[in-house]
Amino acid sequence: MKTRKILSLALALVMALALVPTAALAAGDFQTTDGVLTKYTGSGGDVVIPDGVTAIGASAFNGCKSLTTVTIPDSVTSIGKWAFEDCKSLTNVTLPDSVTSIGGEAFRGCTSLTAVTIPDSVTSIGGGAFRYCDSLTGVTIPDGVTSIGENAFDYCKSLTDVTIPDSVTTIGGHAFSNCTSLTSVTIPDSVTTIGGGAFYSCESLTDVTIPDSVTSIEDWTFGFCDSLTDVTIPDSVTTIGDSVFSNCEGLTSVTIPAGVGRFAKYVFYDCPSLTTIRGADGSYAQLWALDNGKTFEAVLPAAATPGKTAYASTQLVEVDGKKIEFQCYALKDANGNDTNYVKLRDVAYILNGTAAQFQVGWDGQVAITTKTAYTPNGSEMKTPYSGDRTYAKAGSESVRLNGSSEKMNALLLKDGEGNGYTYFKLRDLGTALGFKVDWSPERGIYIETK
Repeated sequence: MKTRKILSLALALVMALALVPTAALAAGDFQTTDGVLTKYTGSGGDVVIPDGVTAIGASAFNGCKSLTTVTIPDSVTSIGKWAFEDCKSLTNVTLPDSVTSIGGEAFRGCTSLTAVTIPDSVTSIGGGAFRYCDSLTGVTIPDGVTSIGENAFDYCKSLTDVTIPDSVTTIGGHAFSNCTSLTSVTIPDSVTTIGGGAFYSCESLTDVTIPDSVTSIEDWTFGFCDSLTDVTIPDSVTTIGDSVFSNCEGLTSVTIPAGVGRFAKYVFYDCPSLTTIRGADGSYAQLWALDNGKTFEAVLPAAATPGKTAYASTQLVEVDGKKIEFQCYALKDANGNDTNYVKLRDVAYILNGTAAQFQVGWDGQVAITTKTAYTPNGSEMKTPYSGDRTYAKAGSESVRLNGSSEKMNALLLKDGEGNGYTYFKLRDLGTALGFKVDWSPERGIYIETK
């Protein structure tokens, strides 16, 4: 009889314990020091952190792959670095209003996390906080956040929508890079700095709004954004970094303000669909378009920059073994490098009688006829003016070549009487008219007509 009572009591105790929540049973699984949860040693599942914990320390749940949900009490004010890193089964987390900061890489690699609500109390999101959260589809960043750290949402490949509030002033480098499902983003007027690579490889991004508060766009910010087709850079921007739009295969046109003072070499590298640059007449954008064979559309007020000046220069060119000095005009890029343009009639005059001779005429536009002797008019090998000139036009020019209309990059200068003189890049002329233009350390620039 006594044995039966003991068994009944044991059975009742087991049944009672079965009804107690997991968190209560797991109280001994939480290691704390002065209110900071330093280590969770439990078996995972649905976990409720005990009241009284004031902070979740660095790496507290790191690598707990069986953790599925976690409830954080109102007493917690901060979540430390790597706190939930690689908790690959974590699908849901509730952050209380008491939390003010989320540490770097706090939820890095939580590949099952589908949604997260960040409370209004949070003011900063640490670098890499949600990096590699592959299943995260949406996130709302509260009005209290002022900075989004570097790599904060990097490789969140399912993220389709993100709202950035007006409180944010800084978007860190690569903050949203490799978010391959992100389709559009509006950057608020409060943002002054967009870090390099912030939207790198967001290959579904079709629309982006850059506010007037931004003054510089750093390297690789929109690199490999294949779905971007048309971008307008605001007037406030003065610097565009290297490779900003590199490998944007769908980009067809871009508007660049007059105040942009430099173009890095690969800013539009491997953008095969880019045909049109819009901007201000006389701007560096116009010079870049001219030098890179793009159509330029003057849609902004004329730029008050030195980009309107063509600089007088001379160029020694070897023509079939003979040195000839051409009077040229140069356009300078943002780094002070010259691109020289030669007068069309000067080239025709020098090549007259060779296999590459051509005639120059005018029938409402410049007309060129190849394999035809040139008729001089007395203007050859001299300039009708002296010194630097403000150019009348620079960009794509329609030229009639052997009866067909062709587009060539040209520089138009006018003398005091309004007479126009058209200058072209020597290499462009060689390509169009069938003579070789090259350079070597021994010969310098040289032309071969045979």
